[in-house]
Amino acid sequence: MRLEVGGPGFDAIKPRIFQIGFNKCGTRSFYDFFEKNGIKSVHFKRGDLARGISDNLSTGKPPLEGWDKWTAYTDMQSVKKTGVVEACAFYRSFAAYYPRSYFILNTRSKDRWIQSRLNHGTAQNYGERYRQGLGLSSMDETVEAWSAMWDKHHAEVPAFFKETGQNFILYNIEQDTPDKLSDFLSRDFATDPSLFGHEGKTDAAPQTAKQERLIVGYDQILNVTTPSKKSTPSKRPEPSADAAVSDKLSKRFQPRNDLVGFDESAVQPPFDHVPPKEPIDGSTGNLIIATVKNDAPRLLEWIAYHRAIGFDHFLIFSSDCSDGTQEMLQHLQKRGFVTHLDYDEQTGESPSTSPLDKVMTNPKVFEADWIVHIDTDEFVNIRTGNGTFDCLVNELPENVTNIAMTRRNFGSAGLLKYQDAPVLSQFDTCAPSYLPKPHTAWGFKTATRNIGAYQSLTTHRPTNLSKEYVKEVIWVNGSGEDITTARAKSGWRSDVKTVGYDLVQLNRYPLRSLSDFLVTREAMAPEEKEKAEEHWVRMDWNSCKDVTIQRNLPRVMQALEQLKSDPDLSRLHDTAVQRQHETITEIEARADTAALISRLKAKALDDVSRVVEILDADSTAD
Repeated sequence: MRLEVGGPGFDAIKPRIFQIGFNKCGTRSFYDFFEKNGIKSVHFKRGDLARGISDNLSTGKPPLEGWDKWTAYTDMQSVKKTGVVEACAFYRSFAAYYPRSYFILNTRSKDRWIQSRLNHGTAQNYGERYRQGLGLSSMDETVEAWSAMWDKHHAEVPAFFKETGQNFILYNIEQDTPDKLSDFLSRDFATDPSLFGHEGKTDAAPQTAKQERLIVGYDQILNVTTPSKKSTPSKRPEPSADAAVSDKLSKRFQPRNDLVGFDESAVQPPFDHVPPKEPIDGSTGNLIIATVKNDAPRLLEWIAYHRAIGFDHFLIFSSDCSDGTQEMLQHLQKRGFVTHLDYDEQTGESPSTSPLDKVMTNPKVFEADWIVHIDTDEFVNIRTGNGTFDCLVNELPENVTNIAMTRRNFGSAGLLKYQDAPVLSQFDTCAPSYLPKPHTAWGFKTATRNIGAYQSLTTHRPTNLSKEYVKEVIWVNGSGEDITTARAKSGWRSDVKTVGYDLVQLNRYPLRSLSDFLVTREAMAPEEKEKAEEHWVRMDWNSCKDVTIQRNLPRVMQALEQLKSDPDLSRLHDTAVQRQHETITEIEARADTAALISRLKAKALDDVSRVVEILDADSTAD
């Protein structure tokens, strides 16, 4: 077969990897395998990946336009009540535009696949959304559609690649070994087969599937019209009102607060003041890198806190600020605490990540002993020794090069009004320590010893590990446990095997008070503003109490007073606080704000219900 190739978007040079089997056939395992092996990958993206590819092709664009920064593509599916996209069926276009790529038809027993789809989603709602997306009348019809789609895909895909002679493999996740996958990719990608696991598994007992009926419009990727034949929708039994918690969330994913080896709610004596280290020419010591936008009301506390626990300098990028943040940073730069770079020329990337693209070439980074990238709603909470960063480093083995500091989300603590008071003293309620779902809960940020091992920095971690340093880097988690094998090359979140909070955790305060959140919502993009209530549910964790960071309050207040002794900084801070009050008053005066506040205040969920609601939102993406 001769493919029509060439033209805009055609790429005959870069090899990519396309997983072109259906979901529930190990797609998450493939994604994790690629990421752990340092292959930049994109997975699902709540359906945006599949819809983006579909939209591109329908308008005559290359399939990966806007999605071409990744190398591997997995779980290219979108299932909404308004329609379904199975982008794995665009394999012919992928093969034509990206001929040097590798194509993996991931498969398994069809009967087990169908049952796994039926069991997928919170309360098994995936199948129902799929039914509605296809415009079918019953789950029986949906199962028939899946079966016919499976048969068609598994017949046509191998035949197509047999004719083209391109890199293709049929990989049965229930039978084949990871060595087969590594061997298949070996010409262009060096991978470690031992890193292949089985993530996102849904139990599926074998069940005979109906087969005969062909899906209408499969060649158009399930843009299915409502069939003329109607049948009575199948009804599933409703769960009883007193169903066990495990019926809502499997035991493995139920939140609990038992990972930390001490009582986080117990009040401890305050840490002693530790004077800042004297600057050394040619060294920035322990360096924090951050990007900011309109953070003036809380910036000085964040700076004071991290100076008090032993960070020596701050490299801060600002963008599109209107609240005095940039003026404040300029004064801090004059004091020698901060290097401020105005980053208003965006490159199309997220404002919080774009400045990091070339940050490793910055002289302040070259001169640093340790490098940490965090946001201004994140506070490094060191829970050992005298609470300083140097003390943490000294408690770890001398050869440790990277510390994965796992986030702990702190909620609103029921506070409604903004106050010009330390975040640390106001908000002490948080998520439980064991919280494997949602998957973002255990995201980490990394403290990196600056030995030159990594060439790039991303939001969560350094990347592009140089070959000569592969055996030199040692990663530990927040409890000082070795996680090098799992995280040296890739990964941005902890899991049940790598999470740890005993020595250090990253306290995150994404909401603060309800009034603060109203201001945050005001700055959101329109599509994000519509999801503000969902964001509140994701972040308002208040079931557990953690006051460990408050041991720092006396020395933080001392450092803060030192900063405010500068008349210009004090004036800029007071102006920012006043502007924050005025903005809140303006927002609260609007007609629709009262209803929003009522809805947010009504969102009082227990931990399990909160996780279930978040997973429902992730699953539906409607």
